[in-house]
Amino acid sequence: MLMRGRRGLSRFSPGATGFASGLALALVAAPALAIETGAPPQLPPPPPPPITQTQPAPAGGGTKAPSSPPPRTTQASSSSTGVVETSGDSGGASGGALDTRIALAGMVGVSTDCLGPGLGVRGGKTWDNHLYIGGSFVYHFAGCGYGNYGTYAGNYSVSASAFYFGPEGGYDFDLKAVVLRAYMGLGLAVFNSSVSGPGIPNQSYNSNQFVVWPGASVIWDIPSSPWFIGGDIRFVSVPAGPAVGFFFWGGLHLGS
Repeated sequence: MLMRGRRGLSRFSPGATGFASGLALALVAAPALAIETGAPPQLPPPPPPPITQTQPAPAGGGTKAPSSPPPRTTQASSSSTGVVETSGDSGGASGGALDTRIALAGMVGVSTDCLGPGLGVRGGKTWDNHLYIGGSFVYHFAGCGYGNYGTYAGNYSVSASAFYFGPEGGYDFDLKAVVLRAYMGLGLAVFNSSVSGPGIPNQSYNSNQFVVWPGASVIWDIPSSPWFIGGDIRFVSVPAGPAVGFFFWGGLHLGS
């Protein structure tokens, strides 16, 4: 029995060995067969793409993804690039007629109440808050004497003059095309008169008086030049007045 079993085992062993060898050859030849037949090799699945954009919020009231902030507007230095970038609207100059430079002008006109024709000079400056500070000097070739010469008759020569000077202050209204100035002046007025004739010695009359002169001016700047022209009306508190003066004046702006 034992011998019979061993023979059977020995008969069976070569067959088992052949089967194992064939299975090993099949496993080794499988990749080569796949390459020769053109079958694609089994590759692992590709990785998911990277997330580069904000994913939309899920339906059903999920948490909303934060939105990206708006780009900031930067201001470039004008010294390096020559271009200045600003954000928002720029409130530039209004382009009015107000000029804040120092102004010098001459005046010519006439006044009532014995003051007669007159000449004058004026200077001043308007500040950024529209306040005007200046002064004026006006000389009149007075038309009648400021003295007690009314009783003389005959061939008499009477001459008279008056001048006044002092500071002025006012406010400029910028009307875009012109400037309207309301002002007040105060100072000292000097009145002189003299009379001469047959039978009487030369006599003179002098008087000094504190006076005020409220008034208004209209100023127009000549385009593309520092020159300007204007008109002026004023009321002067002279002894026979108040006198009303009408003047034309013109001058130029100094500085930049």
